[in-house]
Amino acid sequence: MRGEQVGTELSRIVKLGYGVGGLGDAIVHFSFETLVFFFYTQVLGMTGTLAGFAVFVALVFDALSDPLVGSLSDSTRSRLGRRHPFMFAGPLPLALCFYLLFVPPEGLGEAGLFFWLTGFSVLARTCLTLFSVPYMSLGAELSQDYVGRTWIVATRMSFGAIGWIGAAGVAFFGFFRSTEAFPIGHMNPEPYALYGFSLACVIVLVQMASAAGTLGTARGIALVGEPEPFRPARVFAELRAAFRQQSFRWFAIAGVIAAGALGVRQTLVLHMNTYFWDLSSEETGTIMVITLFGLLAGFPFWAWLSRRIEKRRVFQAGLITLGVCVAVPPLLRALDAFPQNESKLLLVPAVAFFSLLSALGGTGAQLAQGSMAADIADESALSTGLRQEGVFFGSLNVLVKCSSGLGHQLAGILLDVIGLSAGASPGGVPDEVVANLGWGYGVGVLAIAGFAVVAIGRYRLDKGRVAEIQEVLAGRVPAQTRR
Repeated sequence: MRGEQVGTELSRIVKLGYGVGGLGDAIVHFSFETLVFFFYTQVLGMTGTLAGFAVFVALVFDALSDPLVGSLSDSTRSRLGRRHPFMFAGPLPLALCFYLLFVPPEGLGEAGLFFWLTGFSVLARTCLTLFSVPYMSLGAELSQDYVGRTWIVATRMSFGAIGWIGAAGVAFFGFFRSTEAFPIGHMNPEPYALYGFSLACVIVLVQMASAAGTLGTARGIALVGEPEPFRPARVFAELRAAFRQQSFRWFAIAGVIAAGALGVRQTLVLHMNTYFWDLSSEETGTIMVITLFGLLAGFPFWAWLSRRIEKRRVFQAGLITLGVCVAVPPLLRALDAFPQNESKLLLVPAVAFFSLLSALGGTGAQLAQGSMAADIADESALSTGLRQEGVFFGSLNVLVKCSSGLGHQLAGILLDVIGLSAGASPGGVPDEVVANLGWGYGVGVLAIAGFAVVAIGRYRLDKGRVAEIQEVLAGRVPAQTRR
C-alpha cells in the first residue's frame, strides 16, 4: 500500500476529503432523527404510531439496499475504483428527495402524509446508501493499522459532529426562531421548506467534495484476491457467511441493540426539550450546540482510550455513559432534585451537561463500532481471500437501521400510549403525561443500552489477534496489485 494511505500517514488532503463526507451524512441523520418525526407528528398532526411505522418501513427498505450496494461496490472495477462511482451517483437524487420530505402538499390527510413520508424517506435513505456504504467501506481500506483505523473513524465522526452542530445551529437559531405567533419556533410549519432546500444544497456540495477529494485513493489501495462478478443471489450467501463468523455475529447483535437505544433517544429528544423541560427553540439550539461542540473533544479522547484498552471495552464504556446520563435527569426531577422549568439559568446548563455526557457516550460506542467493523473485515479476508468491506458495512447497516427504525416505532407508540396528542401546546400537557414521557425516555434508553453492553462482552477479536491477521494478509498482497 502506498505510504500516503497507510494508518496515520494519510495526507492532509485525503483526510480532509474523507472527513468532509461525514458532514452530509450528519445533516441527513440530524434531520431524520431530530426534525422529521417531530414535524410530521406535532406540526402536521400524524399520530406517533403511524409516523413511527412510516419511519420503520423506510428504514427496513433502506436497510435492504445496504448489502446490495456494499456487495456491488466490492465487485465493481472502473477507472474511478470500486467505491467512487457510487459516491458520485448518490448526492443529487438524495438532495431532491430530502427537500421533498419537508414540502408535503396541503390537504393530504393522515393517510396521504403517511405515504408521502414513507415514500420519500425510502428514496432519500436509498440515495444516501449509494454514498454512505461505499464511503464507509473506503474508510476501512485507507488503513491496515489497528489504532490508525480508529483515528480514521474519529476523523469522519469529527466532521459529522461539525455537520450536526451546523444543522442544529441553522435550524434553531435561524429557521425556527421564536416569533410572537410561534413562541416555540419549531412548531411553525412555514420554515421547514426553506430549511429542507438550504440543507439539500449543502449535502450535494459536501458529498461531491468528499468523492472528489478521495478519488486519488481509488488506484492506490491493494487488493486481496479477485472477487466474483456481482450477482444479487450472492449477497444472501455473503450475509450467511458473515453471520457464521462469531466476531461479526456478536458485534452485530450488540450494534443492533445499541442502535435501538440511540434511535429512541434521538427520536424523543426534541419532544423532551419541548414538553418535559419546556424549552424554547433557542434554548434547545443552545443545548444541542453546546453538546456537540463538546463531542469534538470526545473523539480524540475515545481514540486515545482505544490505544490502551480493547475496543469492546470502549463500546461498553460509551453505552453505559449514554444510558446513565439519559436516565438520571428525569429521575432527579421525580425526586425534586433537578432545577425546575421556571429556573432557566439553572435548567439549561443542567440539561446541557447531561446531554453532553450522553452524546459523548454514544460517540464512544459508535467510534469503537466503526473501527471494529474494519477489523472483522480483515478476519473475513483471512478465511475467504477476498476484501469485502462493503458486505460487512452493508450488513451492519441493515441491522442498525432496522433497529433504529424499531426505536422510532417504539417512540411513536410511547407518545400515543402516554396520550401526548399531535400538535399539543407546550405547557398545556397534563403533568401525568409529561412525567410518563420522562420515565419512558430515560428508563427505556438505559434498559436497551444495558442489553447491548452485555452482548458485546461475547466479542473476542482483540488487538493481538488483529495484528496476527494483518501480518498474514500483508504477505498475500503483491506490491503491484492495485484497484
